[in-house]
Amino acid sequence: MSTGNEYSVSDIERSIQSDMGVLVTIPDTPGSFIRFDVKKKGDKAGWCVYYVNEHCVVALYGSWISGQRYEWVNKDKKEITPEIRREVEESRKRRDEEIRAEQNRVADASTELYAALPAASDDFPYLMRKGIKNHDGILRYNEEGDYLGSYIAAPLFNSSGEIRSLERIYPDGKKRFMQGGEKKGCYCVIGDLEDKAFLCEGYATGASIYESTGIPVVIAFDCHNLKPVADALRDRVKLIAVADNDEKESGANPGLECAKETGLYYVLIPEAGMDANDYAQKHGADALKELLCPSASEWIEDGDEYLKSPQPMKWWIKNWIPEEALVMLYGASNAGKSFIALDMLLTMSTDLGSWQGFRAKKANCLYLCGEGRAGLRGRVAVWVQEHKGSTTGNFKVSKGPKRLNEQSDLEYACQQIDLSGMNPDVIVIDTLNRHFSGNENDAEEMGGFIESCTALQERYHSTVIIIHHTGVSKDAEGRARGSSSLNAAIETAICVTNEDGYLTLNQTKQRDIEKLPPLQVHLRGATIKGWFDEDGEPVRSAVVESIEESERDIPETLPAGEEMTILTDAWLWSGCGIKEGYPALTKGELRAYMKEELKWGRGQIKRAFYTDSQYRYLRKLQESCRITVEEEQIFIVNRADITACFLLEKEGKHHEHHTGTI
Repeated sequence: MSTGNEYSVSDIERSIQSDMGVLVTIPDTPGSFIRFDVKKKGDKAGWCVYYVNEHCVVALYGSWISGQRYEWVNKDKKEITPEIRREVEESRKRRDEEIRAEQNRVADASTELYAALPAASDDFPYLMRKGIKNHDGILRYNEEGDYLGSYIAAPLFNSSGEIRSLERIYPDGKKRFMQGGEKKGCYCVIGDLEDKAFLCEGYATGASIYESTGIPVVIAFDCHNLKPVADALRDRVKLIAVADNDEKESGANPGLECAKETGLYYVLIPEAGMDANDYAQKHGADALKELLCPSASEWIEDGDEYLKSPQPMKWWIKNWIPEEALVMLYGASNAGKSFIALDMLLTMSTDLGSWQGFRAKKANCLYLCGEGRAGLRGRVAVWVQEHKGSTTGNFKVSKGPKRLNEQSDLEYACQQIDLSGMNPDVIVIDTLNRHFSGNENDAEEMGGFIESCTALQERYHSTVIIIHHTGVSKDAEGRARGSSSLNAAIETAICVTNEDGYLTLNQTKQRDIEKLPPLQVHLRGATIKGWFDEDGEPVRSAVVESIEESERDIPETLPAGEEMTILTDAWLWSGCGIKEGYPALTKGELRAYMKEELKWGRGQIKRAFYTDSQYRYLRKLQESCRITVEEEQIFIVNRADITACFLLEKEGKHHEHHTGTI
């Protein structure tokens, strides 16, 4: 054909293959409405119509299953003009009318044939092989048959109760629908529809369900017809979908996917490659009934079971990191959060057995690294070096972040974890911000991230530790940044603060046990042996270490009166300040005195200013009403102590230096 605009239908065929993944042969008949198979042989769910004139070639095509629609125009034309689009649509409408007329013709022929056929007997080979019966004479027997031989016929009714087509089932199990007949939204019913019914694909499946449960069944004949049938009956009866388990190596499961699309409550046959009939034949009708109509709840259990079978919490790190939990480790920038997480993970992956004095179990540990991979290498190397090891054990690291709240990235992450051969027990996400796309303050968007973390937790039965930042405003300094929905979802929250390399871990949330007192560790710098930078300088990193044992042996009290003596000496040493009529000094001046005069270490001084333990220096004096503290200022308020201060000042004396520890 020559129109001044040369074309080849192969161009249209290639476009359909590219867009829909279907190989199709298009006849050289412009203006005709063409149907082709999409999912399986004979479904005729794809359509195409194309139009040719002296200016261009344009094609419209799509799928009735997915509802998708595509346009193609030959390369010499950039757009479809309204006139051409109108002509194509008119051609399509004409073809739709032709299809409807053909469906009506097939419906009339099917109705006439069905009425003329006798009921099929239960000894028809297909029924015997499937172990089912012809219920209520629904199936009719055609002894004369067609080119494939004799068959039994199942009617397809529309919502008005009219037969629109027939499904022919042959002795060997082959199935064919009447050519040109209507299927979408049509169904067949076993039993009487009242309040409740099961919805399934084929007759054998439906008969097995009905025979085992006695509950009516609606047969949709095809998984892609489940939703149209569900929509047609949604207001008439309560439906429960029974999904064929079409699990494939590719991961696709059309039976399950189509059942989900209905929006109905569904039951999936638990064994791959089986439908309800297969399940009943293998395990028996009673097993199928228990699956579809369980006699006892598998989800709700009696409270007394908790008295019979106590299940104490299980821990990866005792009293710090629970098993199969969501944990948040948070703090300001450079607080040392990543160092703490890494120290925990490597302790578990190398099976050291103890973390900071708490029992730690061996675990497969995965570190999802969002940034600073070069620095992470140094941290890992120095940790192994300082712990006299040679390996990181069961420890793996990602090459970069993924936006885990985006389904495509979450699926990619899971695929890569599976390909690594690892089943992680503990997963660290460092940081939330680098693995999240959206607004941290938006509860709905943060909820999507939490759902992704929960999906990882459930898929691998793992604990997920989220590293996060604190807020920047003064009011938000002590809490995690963003929506409160995150804090509500987690079981354990640990806040990390850093003062001069001394890290304090404070449990701000423990869902099921009492919170522990704050834990202090030291972040010590260390040179990595054998590592040099581009200038030949040794590479340094840092490692978490316990407070030295000498600093841990803290006496409950100093010798009698020594607390006040230290404070008085510090007041004299700092210049005998007077404020509001009282001898006064600042906490900074007291710290300086302890460091420079008493030669206390940083850990000793740090603990002297803790606020929540019996060993805290200032609190003892406050409780005995000898001082008051207002923010950074310390006032000596006891009358006898004030007198002693003034006498010492007058004499120009102070006590000998003390070396006690706090």
